[in-house]
Amino acid sequence: MAVRLLTSALDGTRLRPANGLMGALGHSIPRQGLIDNASGSFVRDIAFSIGSFPWWVSALSKGQFIADFASWGGAVSGTTTQQMVGTGGSAGAQITAAINSRASIIPMMVETNDRPAGFTLDDGSVVTLGNGGTSTIPNTKAMINGLVAAGKFIPLLVDPPRGTAGLSSPRLSGTQLQYHGGYRDWVLNTAPGLWPGRVFPIDTWPDGQNTVSGLAGDVLDNFTRDGLHPGTLYARPIAQRVLTVLQGLGVPLRQVPIQGMIDIYSASNPLGAIAPSTRIGGTGSGSAAMPANQGGVTYAGNRPSGYSINSNSAAQGGTMTVTGTRNVASLNGGQADMYQLGTSGTSSATAGASTTVQYALSAGDKTPLVAGNKLTVFGELEIAAGGTGIAGVDLQLIRTYGGGLVERIRTGYADETTGALDTLIASSGLSWLADGAGMSVTLDGTETDISFYVTVMYQPSATISATVRMRNMAVRRAA
Repeated sequence: MAVRLLTSALDGTRLRPANGLMGALGHSIPRQGLIDNASGSFVRDIAFSIGSFPWWVSALSKGQFIADFASWGGAVSGTTTQQMVGTGGSAGAQITAAINSRASIIPMMVETNDRPAGFTLDDGSVVTLGNGGTSTIPNTKAMINGLVAAGKFIPLLVDPPRGTAGLSSPRLSGTQLQYHGGYRDWVLNTAPGLWPGRVFPIDTWPDGQNTVSGLAGDVLDNFTRDGLHPGTLYARPIAQRVLTVLQGLGVPLRQVPIQGMIDIYSASNPLGAIAPSTRIGGTGSGSAAMPANQGGVTYAGNRPSGYSINSNSAAQGGTMTVTGTRNVASLNGGQADMYQLGTSGTSSATAGASTTVQYALSAGDKTPLVAGNKLTVFGELEIAAGGTGIAGVDLQLIRTYGGGLVERIRTGYADETTGALDTLIASSGLSWLADGAGMSVTLDGTETDISFYVTVMYQPSATISATVRMRNMAVRRAA
């Protein structure tokens, strides 16, 4: 499927992406942005994670660029460039998925698994799709040629440094380390000239290379989960570099659905919010008492009318106070229309502790819905500066159907138990749009419950001092 290209009225020769949707082509580093934890009654449980650069591109762009689940088939863990290109005359499934995706923008990060596989850097061969070899640059050229022919725009990312003193197994040495550096040089200095205006080099090394470790090619401590895969502290600066490139491409502005009080589903607005009572923090919404205390969790303040608040068993094992406050201003100023959930105390040693703010769609909310409708979730979320003990904040849409089966989509999921978020919010906090536009659930008419949640996750055995704010929460029809 070729992607339509736009031209500038001022420069008729300049090609522009037709949309701000991002797919992916590569191995486990881009793939980790999409997590699938399906098990048991959860037949589908997908999340875009804050430990990935595509999620941060979406968040930092305030929803102008969207990591698109439907376009994510090009990223598969453990694959080499040969597997991506394909062999035996048949184009690989990954490059085929990227070419056929609806996304105009395909970030590529493809090289790192070639190194332990013993591939050469550039043997001078000419590779075509379906005839991959064991040399990295020829394989990469073949994939880029296929994407460019399909009208894609390609942020070409240098694969990050590998290994630390404490996580030494990913380290490279000798010829393969030289090839790793040589690929970086090719991406930065050669590739852009081969496909001008279509391939844009992204250097990940300035933000993550440990230049004082004594070993070339080491990544900074605490910047990865395992010495190879970036965590939150590394994903964000990588995303900022990608976003700087994307903002210069002239992508048509997406109408981000920050809703007003009347932005609801109707004949004239079929993609509006399904539930009208979603502006949960301002004076236009009512308040209700907090729930009764749960185990070691004490509640104070109030909750928005129509919403429930709950702390799971892992959270109840700690000693924490959760305080709800309406009519709070955003970190970015403006009217006081946010709902704030503050948590203080000490978490238990059990991983996975969390507190949720939930809205369940009523029968009236669901009246306009029919089988085949697609739903997604949206909201504005903030973490105030100076907090400690947060492992993540996400927005979830949960559909229960067909005899108790469950489907869930999440944006912002994380399990940063190392304190990475504490570092990230130390001085300025975070403010982002949790936009599930790249994910959706499809109704089949057997639904017994449709709910959305904001989930605040806590680090285990931590001092908790966390302030999370939210507004404009919505379940929306998706196109």
